[in-house]
Amino acid sequence: MSATATNALKLPMITRGLRVEVVKPIGATWDEVGPLLRTQRSIMHRLYTREQAELEALRAENKQLLAENRALKRRLAKYEAKAA
Repeated sequence: MSATATNALKLPMITRGLRVEVVKPIGATWDEVGPLLRTQRSIMHRLYTREQAELEALRAENKQLLAENRALKRRLAKYEAKAA
């Protein structure tokens, strides 16, 4: 398999980025809003971590499939060489 074909099968990296604009509600204090913001940050962190784990699992599966593909191509080449 060529380097170009191998590169085409690589999965993209996940880049974590989040832009947030926070406006304090009228009638609320930062002490009331703070726990909510911290909870949201925690949720985003868990989602990011889960996606990273799934991406790594896909990479491992992709690596296994590439190895199997290379092995099949070698077997096919040997078979074709014997048939010729």
